[in-house]
Amino acid sequence: MLNQTLRETLDRPNFITNSDWRAFQAQTSKTSFQWMSDNIKIENLNWAQALAHRLEWSNLIGRALDSNAFLTPGFLLPAAQHIEQDQQPRFIFIWDHSIGQADQQLLGLFVIDLPASGRGTIARFWQRNYSALGTPLVDKTRAELVLDRFFKWIERHHPHIVAVQIPMLPAESNTALAFEAYSQHMGLEHKALTRFQRAILSAGRSFDEVLPTASKAKHIRNWARQSRQLEQLGTVTYEIATTPHDVRQSIEDFMQLEASGWKGDQRTALIAKASLATFARTMARLLAHERQFAIHALKLNGKPIAMGIVLISEDQACFWKIAYDEDFASYSPGIQFVLAFSKHQTAQSDIALTDSCAIPNHPMIDRLWPERQNMVDLMIALTPRHNGAFNRAYARAIMVHSMREIAKKAYYRLMGRKVS
Repeated sequence: MLNQTLRETLDRPNFITNSDWRAFQAQTSKTSFQWMSDNIKIENLNWAQALAHRLEWSNLIGRALDSNAFLTPGFLLPAAQHIEQDQQPRFIFIWDHSIGQADQQLLGLFVIDLPASGRGTIARFWQRNYSALGTPLVDKTRAELVLDRFFKWIERHHPHIVAVQIPMLPAESNTALAFEAYSQHMGLEHKALTRFQRAILSAGRSFDEVLPTASKAKHIRNWARQSRQLEQLGTVTYEIATTPHDVRQSIEDFMQLEASGWKGDQRTALIAKASLATFARTMARLLAHERQFAIHALKLNGKPIAMGIVLISEDQACFWKIAYDEDFASYSPGIQFVLAFSKHQTAQSDIALTDSCAIPNHPMIDRLWPERQNMVDLMIALTPRHNGAFNRAYARAIMVHSMREIAKKAYYRLMGRKVS
């Protein structure tokens, strides 16, 4: 069922400086755990120790069942350092350490929250508000072995855990199919906590052909009229920052633009919290060195009126964040930006799919991108003997999720905002 063809690994430079490494080590503990079974070695590391494996980690991305732009070293390590202070995730590395093999090969990486105690608990794969995917990295040629060793390692060393949860997993991805096949083969209960869809943009067609299938003709004419009116105010340009030098200034421009609107008022902008701003700057610099990051900008007379951040992993792009100048609201700068961005993305030969990273039924992006990707939050029992405890834990998780959704809707109604 799974594609067994190896992809060429990428030769990626060592972009972490010695001073970065010393700083990372100084802020974290040095404890780790290793377990060896039939030449498969499993390491349970903190984020600073995981940094030592960044080259093997980057190479695994090219061999994985699926890529995940939020599970690259350049994104996740700064996130763990700067914004995971209260709940540091664990990095579970699974290595092939066969006898006679000169160098161990990384087969899997699971970044996970491991609850320390409590009967009937759930281990949840890393995914936070600023991450739109929970997909782990699993070598496509050894998927069954990697999943089996991972589940057995948790069972052996964390007996209080009865299930694992994989949030925001593309439902038709190779990784989802691998979990489904393994669960069925091992007789493990597995259920979806939630199912939802979000907008995506696939390559292969001009966006001028795609747009009429998503939007009404009267809306398209109105956006075109607003574009002409915007051009009457001055010179409108579309620019993309990708180099470390250009990105350094562009990330500052983006954070200032984001803070100038409602996110600044609500203190949810990146720059509103020092740790988030530091994360954004560090992440942008590191990913720019790896050619995995871009900031797009729609400018009027040289000043950004709308900007978007894009993360790139293999042939997948994630439209991570957008910001716009609310002073130009009558011209729909956010929509004008997405229209220009979409034309650019569909013209890129090396990008097969752009993920909107948006909530279901997003009021803006769903009007522009007609395609949808099925997503699932998946729960899997750890072993067949845990199936009964799994069902109880699943029922509790459903109740907690429902209560959170009710509270979220009430909050947004109180604030006079749409959920976004």
